[in-house]
This record gives sequence, structure tokens and C-alpha cells, in this order.
Amino acid sequence: MEEVKKAEFSTVSQEQYSANNEPTHFDDLIGEHSIENSIEKPIEMRLQKDDFHKMFLTGFSIAHNLTGYRSLQVENDNQSAKDCANALYECIEDIPALHFLLKPQNKWFDRAITIGAFTVPMAISVANERHLRKQPVDKKSQENKQESFEEITKPTDDGTPSADLAQALGA
Repeated sequence: MEEVKKAEFSTVSQEQYSANNEPTHFDDLIGEHSIENSIEKPIEMRLQKDDFHKMFLTGFSIAHNLTGYRSLQVENDNQSAKDCANALYECIEDIPALHFLLKPQNKWFDRAITIGAFTVPMAISVANERHLRKQPVDKKSQENKQESFEEITKPTDDGTPSADLAQALGA
């Protein structure tokens, strides 16, 4: 008799926990009474297209003020800028991962301003420095600078520093 009980027990266990049989004991609880259906969803606040357009133009205005570049100054009635902002708004609407950009008072705009306030002037400085390095060097001017440096650093006949070098060294 013991063998029969073991066989019955193992058969029942396999049926209850089989991967092929989906559990049905929670179906009545889950049904139409899910948590999602019972909780009221808050109304999602979103920027309207006009408000987004204003923020879009504000970004250019801030960039213009930081850099001084006149090309970044965009007038409020610029139709091309409005069309661009509207297209960008619609792209953001189509991509759920970007919906945070349409929420008023979002922290991302503030963070972008903070990051831009540091990186934009830095990028401009680097661009200016690169521009200066690319300019052709006047060889005559370089030769004159080298000669004057050699004259200043050349010691006198008795081995003491020249008056100019002594002055430069603070002696």
C-alpha cells in the first residue's frame, strides 16, 4: 500500500507544479479588479505646443547671451523656428522615453542650463585657442623674439648676468 500512496503523491505533485499547467487559483482575484483599474490615475500635466515653443526660443536666447553670437538670437515671430519647435514637440510626443521633456517644471531643463553654463564658455575658449594655433606664425617675429631672448639671457664678459636678466630675475 505504501507504494501506491507514493505514486499518488508524486503524480499529484507533478500536476500541481508542472510548467505546462498555468495556475488558475488567482484568476478570480486578478480578473477585472486589478490594481491598475482600481486606482485613479492622476491627470498628466504637459506643456502645450505654444509653451514648448517659448522654452525652445528661451534656450537659444540663453545660448546667445552666454556666447554673444548674434546667429543664436532668434526672434519670437520667426516662423521657421516655430515650425522646428512644433516638429520637435511632435517627435517627443511619439517617443515615450522623451515625454519627461514636456513636463512643466522638470528638473532636466535646470540641469541642462547648469551644464551649459559651464561647458559652452569652455567650448568657445577651446575653439578660440584652436583658431589661434592654426594661424600662420610670422617667422621674422619669432626670430626677433629668439634673438632678444638670447641677448637678455647672455651673460656679460665677466660672467655676471646682464642688467636686463638681473632685473627680470628680481636681483
